[in-house]
Amino acid sequence: QKLAHKYGKRHKISFVIIGGHGTENNISFGGSRSRFSLHTEDLTDARFPNLNSFLIENPTIIINSCSTGFKGGIGQQLSKVLGATVTAPDKPTSLQSIKVNLADGKLNFTVRYHEEKTANIYTAGAIV
Repeated sequence: QKLAHKYGKRHKISFVIIGGHGTENNISFGGSRSRFSLHTEDLTDARFPNLNSFLIENPTIIINSCSTGFKGGIGQQLSKVLGATVTAPDKPTSLQSIKVNLADGKLNFTVRYHEEKTANIYTAGAIV
């Protein structure tokens, strides 16, 4: 709450890159305990939507975690809950490149994974 109060109105986050071990419904950030992971069901926790106070409207989230881009999976749910544009792979793979360009004052990202045709892009929960 202190960070949101101090920085949230003036310095909102426009993009996030998340990396970890992934499955359709989980991103693990290290360690074997559940507290080191983000699960699809965590996104419905009442505390989770408070992240919106740190983010611009329609932020970009790029996920570098295997299989997190499955339809109905954690990537799509993150997109829906946060009103974000989320790019995530629907197969086991890793990030190959991210290209960024600036158009009309907005950053646009082109994401490629090592495994071709694995990236799914969701905007506010809908597949693009």
